[in-house]
Amino acid sequence: MTVSFDDMKSYCVDCGYDLTDSDITLNVTALNIVSTLIHDKLIARDLIEAYDFLSDVIQEKKPAYAIYVPKQDRLRVQKRVMEEIPQTAGKLTPDEKEMLAFFVYYVTCVVVRDDDGETHSGIVDFTSVENVKRLYNEMKARNPVLFAPERMPGDYEGISGVEFLSAYLLDHGITEEELYRYIHFWYGFEIPKDLHADEKGLSYVETIVKELIEYREKSLDKVLEDWDDNPWSWPSTLSFQRCYRDPPKSNKNVWGIMNCSYNGNEYFFGIGKEEVKITEDMRKNGKWYIYTYSD
Repeated sequence: MTVSFDDMKSYCVDCGYDLTDSDITLNVTALNIVSTLIHDKLIARDLIEAYDFLSDVIQEKKPAYAIYVPKQDRLRVQKRVMEEIPQTAGKLTPDEKEMLAFFVYYVTCVVVRDDDGETHSGIVDFTSVENVKRLYNEMKARNPVLFAPERMPGDYEGISGVEFLSAYLLDHGITEEELYRYIHFWYGFEIPKDLHADEKGLSYVETIVKELIEYREKSLDKVLEDWDDNPWSWPSTLSFQRCYRDPPKSNKNVWGIMNCSYNGNEYFFGIGKEEVKITEDMRKNGKWYIYTYSD
């Protein structure tokens, strides 16, 4: 056994953590399982400290290491940070780093519901080495983007402009649909041709990833509440103007950011939120508008 109850208890006292004996036991069990899976390469205190520190990193509590951590980067960021902290630097193989990162992610971010409907941290699933291997393999098959290796700036050498932006966004969890909408409906005309993976370019594309992921989780009501606080907003435009082209024949034919006033309701298209089905009656009797730069 690498981590004892006393090891964990002592750490909690040192850090001022108020864990119950039951919680400490859960952590000890989980830490010893992950220790086995990384071949007992870390001493007890280093393993506990790495677990606590990496958990803070993916919860964005360590801005010196990661100011913003997209959901799909929660393993990749940890593996990078493992080479920057003394508890783990140079001590683990890539597979061992991935297993430790998976453990921290699962315990920190996954919520488990029991038979009574009560929710718990994912740590309750760390019951045996075999069960953790199963959970790891299932999640890797279900969410390969989470486990994809992180591309370094040098890996984007030789590409620029839209090609670089597309590669970076897809590598960092933006879907093909979101990418297409961003380029063709929203901001494609603004993407610099000389954009590439230097400090300025990386900062630019990282900001886009952050905005698109935050927007993905934004409700339609919140989107409409503040027009200027959306990744497709263009404050200097004249907003929506009457569309004099024939309305789109279907949702697949929408060519920009559009609005339809129909039967006393307002419907929006091309903004990446749930859309009503465009009907023939809506085409004929609705009043159609288009966001200025989409025309």
